[in-house]
Amino acid sequence: MEGAIKSKERAKKEYKEHVEKADTVAYAEILPETHDIMKVLIGNIPPLTEIDIEFSYIDKLDIRDRKSTRLNSSHWP
Repeated sequence: MEGAIKSKERAKKEYKEHVEKADTVAYAEILPETHDIMKVLIGNIPPLTEIDIEFSYIDKLDIRDRKSTRLNSSHWP
């Protein structure tokens, strides 16, 4: 399964439609209240199916004093 960036309204609508049809489908959005946490919904994964989830994103580096950088990341179980 590969994803595409769509308007939030269209993506939510398509997610619900595919869940109702029992298709395996995913939806992701960055939470507006935090701006750095992504919520991912995955619907209709068949039993005993193994899945891998991989995200790639681009972000600006915070370069300080031309000697060091800071990478912001969080890992949640």
